Amino acid sequence: KDAGMELVMLTGDMKSTADAVGRQLDITDIRAGLLPDDKISHVMELRKNCSGGVAMVGDGVNDVPALAAASVGVAMGAAGKASALEVADVVLMDSNLEKLALAFRLGRRVLRKVRQNIAFAVISKLVLVALTLQGRASLWGAIAADVGAMLVVTLNGTSVMSLRRAWKRQAAPPPVAMPSVPCLAACCAPPKLAEEAAEPPPLAAAAPTAAGSPTDE
Repeated sequence: KDAGMELVMLTGDMKSTADAVGRQLDITDIRAGLLPDDKISHVMELRKNCSGGVAMVGDGVNDVPALAAASVGVAMGAAGKASALEVADVVLMDSNLEKLALAFRLGRRVLRKVRQNIAFAVISKLVLVALTLQGRASLWGAIAADVGAMLVVTLNGTSVMSLRRAWKRQAAPPPVAMPSVPCLAACCAPPKLAEEAAEPPPLAAAAPTAAGSPTDE
């Protein structure tokens, strides 16, 4: 939610069980008693209403169709079924949902750094070309500009690693324990309001619950 996502829980369990889990996770949009086909319908509905896309996170056999229908499928590797791991675009190697939030923040920072590096490289080359046409650029000046641009781009890119180191240093609470609800879903922005936001909405996310759900067996 801090990243601007609207969480939606999709589960095949009873509503009472889903409501109990939703209260623990602070999720208000809960859709219980769903079959695999119902999950696909809800994921497709979220894709229509969220211009930023929908990521589905699941670990069970019943989540496989929804993983394939989402913009990005994320499987939980620790307790995930083999079929879910094969269909997913991304696999988390354990069941700590906090790493999913880290992956979103890391992905956004990487994209931002890539754009910055491309812009800096292009601008530096254009400036060098302009100086050369004016007869004001020397060979050593061109070499220094090229090496300097490479160093700046490299240092700017490696700054992404600081996010992961900072996350490791944090005294994070214990991993989120997911009770017996098969999957959780999230939408990037409130329906039909994504285009009105000041900036493009982030990717939506969908997350699973713990292994052992009766619907995942």
